[in-house]
Amino acid sequence: MTQICASVEHSRNCSICPLASVMVRSFLVHGSHMSECAPPAADLPEVDRSSLSERTFQELRAQIMDGAMPPGAVLSERRIAAVLGVSRTPLRAALNRLEGEGLVERLAHGGVMIRRFSVDDLLQILAVRRALEAEAAALAAGRVAPSTLCRLRREAAAFAAGRSADFERFWAHDDAFHDTVANEAGQPLLGRMIEDLRRKARMCHVPRMPASFADQGMEHVVLLDALEAGEAEAARRAMQAHLDAVRRRLVNWLAGQNDGAAQPR
Repeated sequence: MTQICASVEHSRNCSICPLASVMVRSFLVHGSHMSECAPPAADLPEVDRSSLSERTFQELRAQIMDGAMPPGAVLSERRIAAVLGVSRTPLRAALNRLEGEGLVERLAHGGVMIRRFSVDDLLQILAVRRALEAEAAALAAGRVAPSTLCRLRREAAAFAAGRSADFERFWAHDDAFHDTVANEAGQPLLGRMIEDLRRKARMCHVPRMPASFADQGMEHVVLLDALEAGEAEAARRAMQAHLDAVRRRLVNWLAGQNDGAAQPR
């Protein structure tokens, strides 16, 4: 309790600040009771309301995407406001945006719950991603900077050769790879749609940890070659093949789980 109130006092001085570890333990509500220590709205610093709402939104979304606020967690508006040191007006604006993105759900008693995404949801997301990212790949052909292609190819080749099986390193590369394709397509709306779908896919929290990332690395290399050559249709086919393989690996893993097989690592 002291730690939470101390965090609030600090937040009064900095309008909003990342409080990841404190934040999660403070406002995840699972039937526990915690006295309120939210600062009165009058005590908050005078800041641009839209800017404060944006920063609140970004902080909450980051916590959700990092898994610090897990699917199914129930959040109290009052407690979130207390920990972040914001009034409930910008907080509600931020929560409305998160609800609009499908990341949280409103509850009857006024709280919000982090949305759970099922395997069914993930398979649907992959189907839509296949259509959108294939189009993005075709549009991005010939548009990616040589230095970016070189860096991504070098990383992908290392995974393809089995020289790295580090999970975090692969996902950092995978994010850079897909973000590059989406951004270089030159269609901002398309890019935002792809980003949204990838964000929701990560929230499904289905373990996807193969023994190596050799297949994914090779699939990336094939697409990068098509992008460099400026071959739009080859890039489209390469992205389709890649996401078909992602789906196939997921289905095979789920089949193994149902058969009692050990989780792949």
